[in-house]
Amino acid sequence: MRPQHAAVIGLDAFGFAVAEELARRGCDVVCVDGDMERVQAIKDLVVNAVQADATDEKALRAIGMSEVDAAVISPGEDLGASILTAMILLELGVKEIVVKVSTELQARALMRLGVSWVVVPERDMGKRAAERLLAPHVVERVQLPDGYFIEGIVAPDEFLDKSISDLRFRSRFAGVSVLAIKRQAANRTEDIVVNPTRYDRIMPDDLLIVIGREKDLAKLRG
Repeated sequence: MRPQHAAVIGLDAFGFAVAEELARRGCDVVCVDGDMERVQAIKDLVVNAVQADATDEKALRAIGMSEVDAAVISPGEDLGASILTAMILLELGVKEIVVKVSTELQARALMRLGVSWVVVPERDMGKRAAERLLAPHVVERVQLPDGYFIEGIVAPDEFLDKSISDLRFRSRFAGVSVLAIKRQAANRTEDIVVNPTRYDRIMPDDLLIVIGREKDLAKLRG
């Protein structure tokens, strides 16, 4: 479920970027950091920004952390602070907790604690760089639970001016479904064909929004 009220704890470059993007997309964001300069830098972009110790349960309660739907923790290199903050948020009943960590060991520790998911920036960016090199036609990729991914794939040349039926898509790419076709019209405006039928044709510059497991998507990428 899309969060309406979110907290970002720790305003390093990662935390600041997350808070800014959440606010830009209409989410009510509360930010917490121990550095007043960072708090001042974000205060005009979010609903509330507070200088506080994120490991102080009373402070987090006073700020209203029990009211948020989701929280992002980005405390830098301090694993102890991440764990303490995550434990407090879990006790306050925050449903979705995301933690930025530095190593796989830290990631495992936080996942065992019960957070929703972790971000390891260097690992994740490394994977994205490799994926982009190996599959340059994949524009964007979102991981879902249970091993599924949603990908935006530039339509291969062999697909052009053919319908989904012509391509025998379901038999050739079993396990992959086309959710939508993002299309640029002749006047360069964008149009989205949601849940396309077997008769919809693939045109030049079309972006196919597909869902499937990694092994099935690999067949589509070629």
